[in-house]
Amino acid sequence: MHRWGHDEIRRTNLKRIIDQQFNGCQAKFARALEVKPTQVSNMLHGKASIGNSIAQRIENIAHWQRGDLDNPPEKIVTAYTWVSIPIHKAGTLLEALHDYDCVKEAAVVYGNDMNVFVKLQGTEGRIQETLMRAISSHKGVRETCTSIAMDGLHWQTEQPAQDLEPQPSHTTNSPSSWMDAEDGLALYADELKQRLKHCPINSENSLFTDHINTMIDELQNISNLVELALAGQMTVTKPNQLMLYPIQLIENAQHSVYATVVWEQRNTQETELDKKYIEKQIVTKNDKLFILPNRTIIEPDNDLLVRMYQEMQIGVNVTYLTENQWKMGNTGTDYPEEFGIFDEQHVWVYQPLINQQTMRHAILYNNPAMVKKYLDLFHANQLAAQPLSPEQIAKAEKLVNG
Repeated sequence: MHRWGHDEIRRTNLKRIIDQQFNGCQAKFARALEVKPTQVSNMLHGKASIGNSIAQRIENIAHWQRGDLDNPPEKIVTAYTWVSIPIHKAGTLLEALHDYDCVKEAAVVYGNDMNVFVKLQGTEGRIQETLMRAISSHKGVRETCTSIAMDGLHWQTEQPAQDLEPQPSHTTNSPSSWMDAEDGLALYADELKQRLKHCPINSENSLFTDHINTMIDELQNISNLVELALAGQMTVTKPNQLMLYPIQLIENAQHSVYATVVWEQRNTQETELDKKYIEKQIVTKNDKLFILPNRTIIEPDNDLLVRMYQEMQIGVNVTYLTENQWKMGNTGTDYPEEFGIFDEQHVWVYQPLINQQTMRHAILYNNPAMVKKYLDLFHANQLAAQPLSPEQIAKAEKLVNG
């Protein structure tokens, strides 16, 4: 059992406040505390003590009671719960338990009247909350029986429960060890701005100062992009990546691809990319919806007709509609979007075309909520779309063969 020292308790509680109330961002917490980010980092890693005065300021910011910063973290325990539930309802219980982070294992079992087994690890309060909200209140649960593993009389070949207890921070001289992926760049940018204020070139050479400030701003922008990427939203702007990533997505797709094509939104490079893309489409389910510009006569032009026919020849389910027929969804845009959904796990979304010389930027999502929004958007518009007529197919065959 780890023995907590006074300074270690304060450092660990400080980290908990930053993680829970400031999304893990040390720079934001430093601004709230009105200290330099380096001072926060030093307190977290034992390079500076957390005195009583600053401890009270931290408690005030966190809305904690006086002295709470000195309370040791709650102990982590392991609990085992047996659940009696009709077997046909056991699957829905297992699915619901995925949403609770203290549930480490769940299984439908046989051999006694209790037919679901659940292993939980967390604080006793967290485990009790999960038992009440997720298990006891679940429709069909008839009875539960929970036991808690005794300290010192418990072992396992997987990660031990005591390893899950919050551990005190350790001093290190390596910047990479304390810079979290999400806030490290922002923290570093804030520190650079502080250093710039005391740098001789600040007053001697405004050109240097302006240039350094521009680089720091770019660093902060990168920090924001990294944070979005970690949340499942990656912005892609480099031409080589814009060419490569769609091919990799279609090559890695195993089951399904749903895609839209805004026909007049492509430049020359993307037209060349289409040829490589078509060759890679070997998934089981492949639906593609082409979006035509608004015209008096709703008819694909010859180039589009050939493209649609070629896709049909390799098994793609092809339909089309016009921009006016496009049904808006809840993805945050008010125009027809070009996107691809791969195995219902990743969505590649093109941004609107700026000019014919520049490739469209794209956003890659692997956030389940965004994937669902684009799936709903695709299916809603597919219902309003129409397939090629026999006359259009015959015309495309002549264009291809002739």
